[in-house]
Amino acid sequence: MVTQAVIGVVRALNGILEKINAHGEAHIVKSGAPLHQGDILTLLSGEAYIQFVQGFPEALALNKPFPLDGISPALKFGALNANEELIQEAIAKGIDPSLVLDVLGATAAGVEVLGSGGDSFYIDPMYGAGLVSSGYNSLPLSFDNYRSLMDPQGIVFRPISETAAEPLISAQSDAVVIPDITIPPSVINGIFTGEVTESGGLNNSIPGAPKFAAQITSVDGFIPGDKTGPLGTFTMDSTGKWTYELHDNSPLVDALKAGEVQVVTFDAVATDGTIQKITVTIHGENDAPYALPENGVAREDTAITGNLLINDKDPEGDPISITTFTLEGNTVVYQAGQTVTIDGKGQLTILANGDYSFTPFPNYNGPIPLMTYTLSDGTIENSTNFSLSVSSVNDAPEGTDNTITTAEDTPIVLNAADFGFTDPNDNPADSLLAVKISTLPLDGSLYLNGAAVTTGQVISTAAINAGSLVFVPTSNMNGTINFTFQVQDTGGTLNGGVDLDPTPNTLTINVTPVDDAFSDADETLSVAEDSTLNGTVLSGTSSVDGPVTVTGFNVAGDTTNYSAGQTAAIAGVGSLQINGDGTFSFIPVANYNGPVPEITYTMTDGSSGDTSTLTINVTPVDDAFTDANEVLSVAEDTTLNGNVLTGTSSVDGPVTVTGFNVAGDTTNYSAGQTAAIAGVGSLQ
Repeated sequence: MVTQAVIGVVRALNGILEKINAHGEAHIVKSGAPLHQGDILTLLSGEAYIQFVQGFPEALALNKPFPLDGISPALKFGALNANEELIQEAIAKGIDPSLVLDVLGATAAGVEVLGSGGDSFYIDPMYGAGLVSSGYNSLPLSFDNYRSLMDPQGIVFRPISETAAEPLISAQSDAVVIPDITIPPSVINGIFTGEVTESGGLNNSIPGAPKFAAQITSVDGFIPGDKTGPLGTFTMDSTGKWTYELHDNSPLVDALKAGEVQVVTFDAVATDGTIQKITVTIHGENDAPYALPENGVAREDTAITGNLLINDKDPEGDPISITTFTLEGNTVVYQAGQTVTIDGKGQLTILANGDYSFTPFPNYNGPIPLMTYTLSDGTIENSTNFSLSVSSVNDAPEGTDNTITTAEDTPIVLNAADFGFTDPNDNPADSLLAVKISTLPLDGSLYLNGAAVTTGQVISTAAINAGSLVFVPTSNMNGTINFTFQVQDTGGTLNGGVDLDPTPNTLTINVTPVDDAFSDADETLSVAEDSTLNGTVLSGTSSVDGPVTVTGFNVAGDTTNYSAGQTAAIAGVGSLQINGDGTFSFIPVANYNGPVPEITYTMTDGSSGDTSTLTINVTPVDDAFTDANEVLSVAEDTTLNGNVLTGTSSVDGPVTVTGFNVAGDTTNYSAGQTAAIAGVGSLQ
C-alpha cells in the first residue's frame, strides 16, 4: 500500500485560517494548502471548507479548533473503504450518489481506493473536477453557491461551461486526478523597514527620532493590532499604516550605548493570510546621567556629611562625578572640591565623588540657599538640586546677678524679673520656665506657698508670678543676704538642647534696719491639713524695757478685736488662740487646706508697743483615699465616655461621686444630673 503524508487539503477559504502542526508550530494557511495527520485548524475569521482524502468536504466553525485524524467525521464509525458509508455520506451532504458509484466502479477497471493495494486518490466533487455517470453532463463540476437551502452544511455541484478544461481522466490514466487549486497570495507593497534613534526623556536631554511611521498596501487589507516589546511598541491599522515608537524612558532603551544597534521584526498579516515581515533598526545614543534631587537637615552647631551621588547613576553604566555647583542668589560657579563660606550660615564643601560636608556657624539655624550641582559621565552632563537646612537646637539661657531691698523684719515677695532672665542665643528667644535654687541664704528663709524652699528645688514661673515665693529675713536682722539660682527656659532638650543656665547667678537681698523700741518679726508658718499648729509669736522677741507680751489680735475679714487668751473661730478655716505669753494654737477645720486669713497681733513691753502678723498656710495632705484629676481629650463631633473614679478606692468604703460644678456656672449639680455648658456641650 502506498502511504501518503497528505490526508486532506484546504478547498474553500474566505478569511483567515490558522494551522498548528504536530510539532506545535503555528502558521496562517491559504486555499490549496495540504493538511497532515495531527494538524489542528482554527478559523479565525470568515469561512472555510476542507476536503479529506477519505471523505467529503467539511465546513469549519469559527474560532473552534478542529483536529485532523485523517478521516471525515461522517466515516469515523465505519470501515474506511466501506461503499455503504460513502454513499450515505454523499446523500447526507446533498451530493449526487452517482458520483460515488462512478468512483467506486472504477475499482473494477483497475483503479483502487486507499487501502486496496493500488494508488490513493481524492474524491473531490468540489472545485472544478469530478466524474458523473450516465444521464449527467460529463464535464468538470464548479463550486458555486455552495450552501444548500435545505442543508446549510450541504454542497451543491453545478456543471461548468462547455468551454471548461479538458476532462481530468485521460485514456492513459486509470486514476482520478484532483486539480491543484491555488489561490495566489496577496501582493503587498510599501515600506517594510524603518529606523528609530534613542532620544530625550525624563533623564536625557539629547535629541533623536524615537518614532517611525510608514505605509504598506494590500488589496485585501490587513489585520490591525499592536505589539509591545521591551524596547518599543509596533502598531498597524487595517489600511496598512504601521508605526514603531521607542520606549525612551525604559531602562533597556536608556542602557543602549552610543552606536549600539538593536533590530526587531514584526509580521504584518493581510486578511487572506499573506504575511509580510517588518524590520525596525534601533540606534542607541549616550544618555545623560540620572540626576535626582537630594536634601539634608543639619542640627544647629553640628556638622553634616553625606554623598550626593548615592541615588544617581548612568544608564549605560559609565562612572559619574560632580564637576561644578552653584548657590541660589550667587552667580559664582564653584568647582568640585572647593569650600564655600555662606555668609552668616556656614561652610560647604562638595567633592567630585559626591561627598559633601556642611558646618553651620555657631547658633545658626534655618534654611541654606538652594544648591545646584552638575554631574557628568565624561561626555554628557546633567544637573539637579540639593536642598539643605539647619534645624534649631535649644541654647542655654542666662540669668543676671541682681540686688533687691526690704526693711528689717519685713518679708519680700520675689518676682520673675528679679532673676534677670535672657535667652540671647536662640532666635526667637525662649521664655522663662522656672528657677532652680542652687544655694539657700545663710540668714533668713525662702518660702514657696508657706513651705520652706530646699536646695536644688525648681520653682515654676507660674508660682513666682503668683507671689508664692517669699524671702523672710531673720527677726531684727539687717544687712545683706544672698542665695544663688539658675534659670531654665521653655526650649527643652530635644536633639541635645540645653534649657538650664549652667552658671549660677547671685541674688542679693539688702535688709535695711528700722528704729523701734523692740521688734517682733512677722511669722509665716505652715501646717499640714488636719494637723494642729502650736507655737509662739514671740519667739526671739525681747526688749530691754521688760518682758514682751501679747495684748490682743485681729483676724483679717473679722472686725472683732480679740484679747490675748481668747479663741477666734475662723469660719470654714479653723480656730486660733493666742495667749499673752505669745504661745498660740491653730486647729484647722477637717480637710481644709490653703491660706489662713492673716492674723495681726499687738504686743507691749510695758512702755512701747509693736504690731506683727502671723501668716499661716495649711498645706494639703493625702486623705484616706485620693482621686487623680482627669485630663482628657476628644475629637471634634465625638462623644467622650469614661469614669472619673477609675483607679480610685478607699479603705473606708466605696467611693462615689456626690456632685460637680462647672467653671463659670454657679449651679451645684448632684451626681446623675446633666450640666448643659452653653456653646460647649453637655456633661453628666
